[in-house]
Amino acid sequence: MPMSGPRNRNRQMTSSKIKRRMSGWMVDFSHPHVMGILNCTPDSFSDGGRFSSTDQAVSHLDKMVSQGATMIDVGGESTRPGSDPVSVDEELNRVIPVLEIALKKHPHIYFSIDTTKYEVAKVALELGVDFINDVSGLRKEPRFVQLCSDYDAGIIIMHSVGDPKTMQINPVYSDVVREVRDFLQSKVDLCQDAGIRNIIIDPGFGFGKSLDHNLELLQSLRQLSLPGHQSTQSSPLVHPGQSISHPHTKYPSQLTQSTQSPDPNPQSQPTTSPNSTSQPTTSPDPQQNFDRQKDQNSIPILVGISRKSMLGQLLNGRNAEGRLAATVSAHFYALHQGAKILRVHDVQEAVDSVKVFEALNFSF
Repeated sequence: MPMSGPRNRNRQMTSSKIKRRMSGWMVDFSHPHVMGILNCTPDSFSDGGRFSSTDQAVSHLDKMVSQGATMIDVGGESTRPGSDPVSVDEELNRVIPVLEIALKKHPHIYFSIDTTKYEVAKVALELGVDFINDVSGLRKEPRFVQLCSDYDAGIIIMHSVGDPKTMQINPVYSDVVREVRDFLQSKVDLCQDAGIRNIIIDPGFGFGKSLDHNLELLQSLRQLSLPGHQSTQSSPLVHPGQSISHPHTKYPSQLTQSTQSPDPNPQSQPTTSPNSTSQPTTSPDPQQNFDRQKDQNSIPILVGISRKSMLGQLLNGRNAEGRLAATVSAHFYALHQGAKILRVHDVQEAVDSVKVFEALNFSF
């Protein structure tokens, strides 16, 4: 008798996903992306149980997209410190119904499946998910490399040690930045050798690291930069209905200025205006321009620091719901250090942070 449940559902990629795969798609990282977190779990550290039904999950996903998320990470197994694993069937039952609806409703959004299980990842890729987000960094399932290559999918490689049950028990490093970088480099090499084009790396804040380790990694984010063939010079994927510029971070005055006709008598105009939204004229910072160019030619770095316990430690034990301001501050610092993806619970606040960062750092 055929098995019931999500494994036997009729699955078909949306047409936009098929076109993306056929065209040798590449994500444009010339501007930062905000990745909304969708935990379809009863026990995640921040929002466990809030979106465990399909209707709740899809409604929250719709809200994150409306607030400006360009990527959505869907997970069906909690990876919080001390959590227990779930079965393949349970994880599939949590995430597949949500993905079946979400991929059709939002074909212009990049989706990732947050899993360490081969079968869950394969079913998600069959549906049209764009990335596997592997918190084990290919330690648990090295077959993900070939799977992504077969499906022309992207991969997010996160550094971690141990497993969620034990990873925070006295983590030790001799040089945390060097060790994390070497780990990520070895996994990126495997993926590049397999022909995977869309590769993202994640230092893994809170995954087998003390507060001091986490702070050192955040301060040294640029040192984790790895060379890659992903570049804004390659043809970026333009989503249906979008211009080639990033959908929500372009500095507004630049858009206005680019469409205005030149003033036939520029001397008649004041040089400044109290209501002007144009950027101040300043000499470019050579180091800043060098850093931007380096970022554009490197493997994109994802920062997943939203509401995490490291922030609670800095705030005298404050709970997850009270860490929003600290999260936004850490995000802004990460952007300044070259982060290209913010993985967040609070999408609107992250998008606002990116807009301010872009306004202060915009360059042609």
